[in-house]
Amino acid sequence: HGPAHFNSTNIVETMAVDLASQAFAAHESGIAEVLKLIQLPDDLERLPELIQEYEIKVKSNKLSLSNLVQSQIEAARRGLELLDKSHRHVLKLRSCLDTIHQLCEECARLIDHQDHIRMLSLTHGNITKVRAEIKDIIDLPDHAEEALDMLEDPNQLVPAFQVLTVLEGTAENARLAWERNAKAAKHDMSSLMQYLGRVNEAMAEFEEILWNHMQRYDELAQENPTLLVSCVRVIELQEQLDKQQARNKLEALKPKRYKQKLILIMTRCVEAKFRQLVELAPSCGTPNHKVRFNKEGDIVVGETRDYLGNLTSITLVDRASGAEETIADVDLLHRLEIIEEDIFDEDEFLNQIVPDLYA
Repeated sequence: HGPAHFNSTNIVETMAVDLASQAFAAHESGIAEVLKLIQLPDDLERLPELIQEYEIKVKSNKLSLSNLVQSQIEAARRGLELLDKSHRHVLKLRSCLDTIHQLCEECARLIDHQDHIRMLSLTHGNITKVRAEIKDIIDLPDHAEEALDMLEDPNQLVPAFQVLTVLEGTAENARLAWERNAKAAKHDMSSLMQYLGRVNEAMAEFEEILWNHMQRYDELAQENPTLLVSCVRVIELQEQLDKQQARNKLEALKPKRYKQKLILIMTRCVEAKFRQLVELAPSCGTPNHKVRFNKEGDIVVGETRDYLGNLTSITLVDRASGAEETIADVDLLHRLEIIEEDIFDEDEFLNQIVPDLYA
């Protein structure tokens, strides 16, 4: 548990003692080796050679000793570094253990207050949800205006309806919640209801535009079939919403029955379009034209009279050949017997009803 430098000093002193012992042992070993080499008189003659060998060995030993000392010093340095690093890790580990101990004590306290913590967490979640809902409610009128602005582009009819439908559902949920609170707290919620009413007004404006389009369905089919398809798509989507609300038994949301309204509008449009034809239909076969002809059946197609009204000429069409003949002789005109009869002219009848049919 002492400081790192205290351990380092001890290691260095131990290494110095070891090196001194090794040096003394080498010195004694060298003296013994020299005595062995000069035991005989002839060995003295080899003394220069022995001295040279000795110098060579000394240099080699010095080099080996220097390398050994260097490696020992390097090993000692690495050992000191590892020892210092280990000491730091030990201190860090001890700090971590102290932190774990503190956390364990804190967890023990949290466990003792688990019910309060759960309640606090639930309250926080509810508050966050309420804040998000309040923000959505505050933005309802602005979003409704943006949805109406989308209608400036006829291709945005379906997206605008989808946006307004979501806004309408949000406003309805808020209205129901406020009504419950108003009954419990006896607060006046009329101003808030007016605030939510902007969404209903926007939906009413959208529906007015939708039904105006559908009253011109025959024109749209010729001029803008894409818009007509979008209108029908909106009606289909609302039908699906009505069915879903019926399945979920959502009594607060009344079905809009767009399909029934569409059928009623189209019925009225068809009745108005064919009313003239229906009124004329009973007259089919009723005489609608006067025809004049002579006893032979030749049809009168023209005549002229003078200023007194006297007949001066008459033009007949031969019943068999279809050739025209004009009679201007006064005697023949006096003897000519003309018969007038009311008949039903089919061409004239069709010419009367066809313009109304395609008007």
